Amino acid sequence: MKQLMFCVVIIVLSASSCNTDQTDVKAYPKKFEFYKSQIMEEKAYIIGDNESYSEINSIEGNLKLLKSEVTTDLFAYIRNLGNGTFIESIELLSKDSVRLYTWLNGMESSFDLSANSENATGEIINTSLYGYTIVWDKNKQELSYCLALTLEILKKNGNFNSQIEYDLCGDGNIGNEFSKILKTDDFQTNDTLGIYLLKMIYK
Repeated sequence: MKQLMFCVVIIVLSASSCNTDQTDVKAYPKKFEFYKSQIMEEKAYIIGDNESYSEINSIEGNLKLLKSEVTTDLFAYIRNLGNGTFIESIELLSKDSVRLYTWLNGMESSFDLSANSENATGEIINTSLYGYTIVWDKNKQELSYCLALTLEILKKNGNFNSQIEYDLCGDGNIGNEFSKILKTDDFQTNDTLGIYLLKMIYK
């Protein structure tokens, strides 16, 4: 009888061990495709004399048209232009490895990064290591990161021209993003800037 009980215990333990292994195997790899972008915060400014500035409505004038065209599907816009870069999809290979599938000026490629899929805060890729943060929301089963999009309407050679730039968010403060742009670009009086912090979501 004792021998029979011993065999039953071994069988139960073996079965539970197999179930655990199967669960772990099914958890990876897990691929997330780009789903949508969501505006988290937006501001717009008009440049005055000596690069002073004042805040205006973020859909003022031509900004409204540009905003609707770009923020609805930024990646489609970039593809139509034929240049630019973005992450098409993200694959969790294991709890400590991630593969990014990217598009750069018409060329598709992929590369692997170290990651921490078990991070309690959800940050599987850390800003200090890779320049940006990718977060895994396990409740919603989605990955996301922040992208700072700038729409500029600039006066050049007597005419106004639109210009679109985007970069990974710094600290997520939209005022700091604006200050950074002011330092890097040369603006003229009446140039207009719209800044939009986008949450890029992958499911």
